[in-house]
Amino acid sequence: MLQLNVFDVYIKGLYQSGEIFGVSTIRVQGAQSSRVYGQDQSTNAGNPGYITVSSENTLNPYQSYNFNGSGTVHTPVGHLAYNLDGTIWTGFNGLPVLRNTWIDYQAKSLGLKIGNIDKANELNLIGRGMACVLIDSARATRYEAGVIDKSYNLIGEFYSGSRSPGWATWASFRFEKSMLKWTSTAIYDNSASSAISNYLLTNEMEWGESSKIRIRGLINAGYTQSYGTAGTGKLGMAAGLNVEGQLGGVSFNSLNFTSQPYYPGLRKGTVSLSEQINWTMKKIAFWTSGTYYSYSPKYLNSQYFTSNFVNLRLQAGMSSRLSKAWTFSLSPTYNLEKNNYYFLSTTNSTRALTSLGANIGLGCSLSSRQNFYITGEAGIYQYTPLDLEKFHVKANLSYHYRAFSFTSSIQKGSFLLGEQQNAESRNKENYTSFSAGPGIQKEFFKGRGKLYTGLLLMRSNVTGSSMMINARYEQSMLSGTTLFSSFTYNSTRYDSWSYNSNNLQLGITQKIPEGRIRARSYNLTLILFKDLNQNGIYDGGDSLAAGQTVDVDQSLFLSDQKATVIYKHVPPRYYTISVPFSKGWYCPEQRIYVDKNMTVEIPLQKTGTIEGSISFSSTQQSYEISQNRGGILITATDKEGHTYQTKTNEGGGFVFFLPVGKYTVAVQMAREEIVCANNFQEISLDTHSKNVVGFTLKIKDRKIETKKFKSRNLQAGQP
Repeated sequence: MLQLNVFDVYIKGLYQSGEIFGVSTIRVQGAQSSRVYGQDQSTNAGNPGYITVSSENTLNPYQSYNFNGSGTVHTPVGHLAYNLDGTIWTGFNGLPVLRNTWIDYQAKSLGLKIGNIDKANELNLIGRGMACVLIDSARATRYEAGVIDKSYNLIGEFYSGSRSPGWATWASFRFEKSMLKWTSTAIYDNSASSAISNYLLTNEMEWGESSKIRIRGLINAGYTQSYGTAGTGKLGMAAGLNVEGQLGGVSFNSLNFTSQPYYPGLRKGTVSLSEQINWTMKKIAFWTSGTYYSYSPKYLNSQYFTSNFVNLRLQAGMSSRLSKAWTFSLSPTYNLEKNNYYFLSTTNSTRALTSLGANIGLGCSLSSRQNFYITGEAGIYQYTPLDLEKFHVKANLSYHYRAFSFTSSIQKGSFLLGEQQNAESRNKENYTSFSAGPGIQKEFFKGRGKLYTGLLLMRSNVTGSSMMINARYEQSMLSGTTLFSSFTYNSTRYDSWSYNSNNLQLGITQKIPEGRIRARSYNLTLILFKDLNQNGIYDGGDSLAAGQTVDVDQSLFLSDQKATVIYKHVPPRYYTISVPFSKGWYCPEQRIYVDKNMTVEIPLQKTGTIEGSISFSSTQQSYEISQNRGGILITATDKEGHTYQTKTNEGGGFVFFLPVGKYTVAVQMAREEIVCANNFQEISLDTHSKNVVGFTLKIKDRKIETKKFKSRNLQAGQP
């Protein structure tokens, strides 16, 4: 077996009772000093592409057929990625829909994407068209330009005769070097549905000084104009400043943004201020935060209702680990929410909800297979203009044991303005709700079969009662084939009104290998040495590193007696080279572009170890975003400003093997809804001790906004 280039090992975990608790597969490569590119590739190696065909609403008059997939084809000078996502309905006449369907070709310094384009910026540009990218590595710059028509469907409008939604174009420039990043983007957006043209220029700067402090600023300017109406255009500007950092054991985070009412971006007429200070000790953490958000946009087109929304939230709190298993948190909270509506009349009406209370959380991890978490919030709320003052309370329970889970929630009284508005529309004095449901996730047939099923019962004095049942089963077959089926049933009742729906989905997924078009190929030779004098060059003060493990794009090598490995007949592209920690020696991950026969010296450095993990903290008011702990970027920056990177595993753990010295370790968060209470931790690293760090990622509370629109019929007094 050990003579094979690659083979799979299946691992099964058993309790003492004989019950299976897990099945895993490990792909093993035989380490060699010389390997030919592609000789260890197989259908399931790396990250293969896939194609899925399924049917939804099966046996239903509105049955649809879905097809989606993705993959990559490597060429002599780059690679071509593709994605497909389409739907065909059988119940009515209309074009098939192709969305998120594109091809993307990337070479060393040039990229071209054609198809459905999604450009997220201050304006969300979604449509069909093309975008091209030019990268100048020598000057650390990136240029991008694109144009789309804003049709959702790649092959045309969904219904024949539909009005054109308009078009958009953009160009951007990005510079990134050392601790400075700068991005400028110019956008033109022609929105035919609202007869508006938008012109927008955005400028964003990010700067970090040895990871002690990070500053991000933006200043944008734009112009919005109605079609064919001279003199109706409006200028609008926006500015923002975010600062985060750490001073000793205290970390701070400040996110600020403001824009004028006619600013053409999505966040027009906005003032957003979010400030937080955290003080973390060994077993207890304290924090205080304040957020203010107001939204008062203005539109050139009178068909839009002008909303005026204000939310203020003040909070202070503490969290502590009471023991190895138990955690506790407490946070007093003040909240103000105000908005204007066309509510039960044709006149503008303003409503406000003010509350003062406290959040309490208690969690317990009884074992790796069993845990529960209870949260509660209670206090007093006032509702104007009805001068209503009442007590409100809610509690949530989450319990997990092996394959079984159970969640439940109960609430009396309104916590959000929208809840009280809905209660008032139903002539209810306040809002009440209850929900509960179990779930099961179970594996069968050595992990090849997976069952997900759940039941959720809900009841509210505003929305009535409902029941939702869902189940999904997946069965992995040979040759990368997976069969799956899912069923969802939903039943809702309120007074004499009722609604029932069901959806049966059947489908098949087939993994497909990466395509390869070979022409030119080269040999990559690596020489590994122990850089005893730490100058990065093999000279008389160094020694060769024979028997050293090397990973080149997930292909494993072992250096021979001459400390050499050879990767033969590789296509021209970037290759990622990493040397795992071995007997105190390590080399940081590096990328090398191979476009000729090359010999590269790989210096190994004497190292120390930094290990760590991340965890999430949230409340019932937090944004509903993924708490996946895997794949989060962690950086370690030395005193000279050199930055090393790694990513967390699925359990949130990470490890650095770094040269000795002083480092600042930080979490790089991609979403503004998440803040880290104890970011930027200083570590003094040597070769004799292991350093352990931990980060807590807190999900911020939501800003709730409710809108209503004018009805021209109501304004005109028509029925």
